[in-house]
Amino acid sequence: MPEIGSQTNRINAERQRQPVADPDVVATRYRLQPADLPEPRQLVVRVVVGQGVETFTPVLHFAGLAKPLVLDAANAAAMAAVAGSPLFGDWVGCLVELRVVTEAGIERIRLVPAPSLPTRMISVRLPNGRMTRGALLLVAVLLLALGAVYVVAHWTDLQVFFARR
Repeated sequence: MPEIGSQTNRINAERQRQPVADPDVVATRYRLQPADLPEPRQLVVRVVVGQGVETFTPVLHFAGLAKPLVLDAANAAAMAAVAGSPLFGDWVGCLVELRVVTEAGIERIRLVPAPSLPTRMISVRLPNGRMTRGALLLVAVLLLALGAVYVVAHWTDLQVFFARR
């Protein structure tokens, strides 16, 4: 049978234990790094998600790029300025340019508005993030269908009406 130790023995054993260095929770090879961008690149934001529990960090996924970009405070502020809104849903569809800059001797990826192109590729959005174009198309098809039903139901009345003119 194992020996039962006292609370004092357990506390002393924990104090003598060497602290383990925190491992990278998220491996950097799965995130966009400055070495992945040899030249500035214009990309459209496809999805915005968040990571973290204590500190919530936005993560941008781009169309045509496999690795996502984890945003620091400066890039999050720049993205909010480009989109004109701090809401993540409004960031989807924005065209941005990613550049590698050196700040205090450290290479970092910085997000800037894409030059000479519209920053918003999808301009009109409903609050839930769906495109307005689809909703308008549905309404137009329904109106055409209702008009066709009305014409069929009142065909004889319409013939009489137009015959009088």
